[in-house]
Amino acid sequence: MVSGEPSSEDDAAGRLDSGWHSSMHNTISGHAGNVVQAGRIDAVHVHPAPQPVVRVPTQLPAAVGGFVDRRLERDHLDAIMRRDPDLARPTVVLVSGMRGVGKSAAAVRWAHEIRHRFGDGQLYAELGTLAHRGAVETGDVLRLFVRALGVDIDGVPLTLEELTAVFRDRTSGRRLLILIEDAASPAQVIPLLPASENSVVLVTSQYRLRGLLHDGAELLPLGPLSDEHGVDLLERMVGRSRLDAERDAARAIVRYCGGLPLALRMIGGRLKTRPGLRMAEVSRMMADERGRPTMPADDEQAIEAAFAVAYDGLLDDARALYRWLGLHPGSEVSADLVAAATGISRGDVDRLLDILVTANLLAEVGDDQRYRCHELLWAHARRRSELLDDVDVRDTAFRRLAMAYLRQAVYADHAVMGPRLRLAHHAWFAPEQSLFTTAAEALNWLETERRNLLGVVQEAAQRHWDSIVWWMCEALWALYLNRKHYAEWVESHELAVAATLRLGDRAAEARMRSQLARAQMELEQYHDARLELAAAAEAAVTAGNRRLEASVLEFTGRVLLEQGTDLAAAEAAFTAAIELNTDIGNRRGAAISLHHLGRAYRQQGRFDDSVSSLGQALAVFEELADEHNQGRILISLGEAQRDRGAYEDAKEALDRSIGIMRRRGVPFQIGQALEVLAALAHLMGDTATERRHQRDALDLYQTVGSPQAARLRAVLGIESEGQ
Repeated sequence: MVSGEPSSEDDAAGRLDSGWHSSMHNTISGHAGNVVQAGRIDAVHVHPAPQPVVRVPTQLPAAVGGFVDRRLERDHLDAIMRRDPDLARPTVVLVSGMRGVGKSAAAVRWAHEIRHRFGDGQLYAELGTLAHRGAVETGDVLRLFVRALGVDIDGVPLTLEELTAVFRDRTSGRRLLILIEDAASPAQVIPLLPASENSVVLVTSQYRLRGLLHDGAELLPLGPLSDEHGVDLLERMVGRSRLDAERDAARAIVRYCGGLPLALRMIGGRLKTRPGLRMAEVSRMMADERGRPTMPADDEQAIEAAFAVAYDGLLDDARALYRWLGLHPGSEVSADLVAAATGISRGDVDRLLDILVTANLLAEVGDDQRYRCHELLWAHARRRSELLDDVDVRDTAFRRLAMAYLRQAVYADHAVMGPRLRLAHHAWFAPEQSLFTTAAEALNWLETERRNLLGVVQEAAQRHWDSIVWWMCEALWALYLNRKHYAEWVESHELAVAATLRLGDRAAEARMRSQLARAQMELEQYHDARLELAAAAEAAVTAGNRRLEASVLEFTGRVLLEQGTDLAAAEAAFTAAIELNTDIGNRRGAAISLHHLGRAYRQQGRFDDSVSSLGQALAVFEELADEHNQGRILISLGEAQRDRGAYEDAKEALDRSIGIMRRRGVPFQIGQALEVLAALAHLMGDTATERRHQRDALDLYQTVGSPQAARLRAVLGIESEGQ
């Protein structure tokens, strides 16, 4: 029906089909088919209206060259696309990750791989680029899409609602692939969703757009490249032969870039344009003294620009916490530690961490409220802090952070080790208070936080905060004694020895040298260990600390015993340590040396003396309720009973030890006990049990990085760790 009444609401579709003339007031309602409008009619020639132009847009940008495998993410995307679609609703996939992680390259590549499934075409919009040009309104994108679909809207003033109606009309029932990049909010995306269950919309964003996810979008998180794939990317840029010549340097570059394709492409481009530049030199340029990532000057500006966008979009309190993360010594942090170190309420900490996660500046780790900051983001946060925060502010923040970790470590050490020789006296420590319910829980906390704890030692040493350095190493004794981590043990304690020398604290020097010597002994570096202990003995005597003198004697006896070249000297050292500890009333110290004296007796073939000494030492530690030392003595007692032919007594002692060590979460000592059980099985003719115990012990030694693993592999005829 055609009417000449004035229109109260202009129909968008009518304006598009008939044109727009402000002088006309005719309206169209119902299904009119072909329409003729005229001021005066003489002769009429009616011809069928031409069918609308059906265009098949192909707007995808070219895929990035040198793309490396994202097999897990591809499989996830394929699984999403195999699902049955919702009625009149497209499948929406949100590809989310930090800037520089390769969201755009991955999404464009995937779009090219699946575009053959969408016969009605592909649409593309890069919202970030449009925003920089000033075209931030969703209507601008809709105009581009509608025009690409064959609708002539040039010069037609349509509202957002009208554009949305036209877009949905033209996409209804069609099979379209739409790629929307760099979305900042759900509101930018929702009007761009076609009215078709046969369509797929890929959205990339540095944010996890919760509005989209709540409406049914699928989340496809994108993380950094693995070391293997990062090296592959460099190889595709610089060539196989050049990379093979410096493969180790290439791996280092990948690590310093944190697996970020953005950074790797920058470095690859630099190498490609300078054929004479060695990757080892680039690696050196990228690493500071602590192995943290920095970038060559030109590339640093590009990385800064990429991350600045995310940072500038934060509220002030979230920016402040982000800068604080730059002071944190490790890439992973717990919400509890953030609250303890910053003084921010736990509720506000959770809120701010959530903001940083949403902005992809942090990533959640597991489900225990731990968060990881990408290495390059850490470097960016640190530079922001150096630029915007006063030195005093940064120093105060790091001191609070270091003391928060130290407090937890001290309580963990007490929970694991119980009473032992400790030199540091902390006014805040309350012996009756416990932050951990079991020794295993405390040891697991130390294990989880060990890189952060080492980072505190490294950073404090760099600042010459020497007391914090050796205090932390004293507390880390529980971790290193039980879980080993020899490289970290040695590094931290070399820093601690240097710190005590700067302080002129001879007692602390003796203790740190002794703890360092223990690591060297277990690494079979006996010469170095004896040198450290000689210096420790002199420092202990100078300090006038007789308990320390006895401790150094015990450590010295241990090195001589393990080296096995002078058992008489080892026996003499233990005997002197027992006498000195007994003289000063230190029953625990005397029992420790008595334990090792029993071991020395066994190695000399004095099995009855060995069992007697070990039994006396065990009785003391049972009275002191010291499970840690009970477990260790029971291993030695099992060896002695085995050697004297008391097999059942040996097995009972070893089973008791394994029970204690499993309860406490100490794999190295479990491995030692299993080795003794294997030897016992061999003596009893049970080869299958012998091999099983040896295999289990090998697995445990490999877990803690013990050199004992190499010996056991040789015994088992295993050439490499993976066999």
